[in-house]
Amino acid sequence: WEIAGCPVNGPAIDARGDAATLVWFTAADGVPAVRMAFSDDSGASFGAPLRIDLGGAVGRVDLMQLEDGAAIVTWLENTAAGETLFACRATATKGCGQPSVVTINRAGRTMGFPRMALADGRVHIAWSEPTVDVSSRPDGGTTIRAVMATLAPVE
Repeated sequence: WEIAGCPVNGPAIDARGDAATLVWFTAADGVPAVRMAFSDDSGASFGAPLRIDLGGAVGRVDLMQLEDGAAIVTWLENTAAGETLFACRATATKGCGQPSVVTINRAGRTMGFPRMALADGRVHIAWSEPTVDVSSRPDGGTTIRAVMATLAPVE
């Protein structure tokens, strides 16, 4: 099959019970954006897409569907501070709200493809990060970083 898009900067989808959420990067009409859509019928249909990025979308999305119908989503954006990994807890009615900054990469090379896992009510986010101290790694190199957060209820 052929796709007129980037085969590695693709979408993410997750489901729990009847709730399903889809998140994707697009650059339609030359405008980079991260969008998401929610389903309450096991993915048979989705609501209108919501734009969740802040204007400098790079993509590299990941997603986890939660038991309460909300979803945790991550994506990368280029910001004035550098390549920024954002995360938010989103719902079909409120969207993403104000995303949280997970980390900022100032090394000039990309952090790769952040991924999430859920364990014991905690979200674990891991990503590769370019090594900043080239004196210790003249070849550049990468480091694996991770954070953990406890889930808060949707307000």
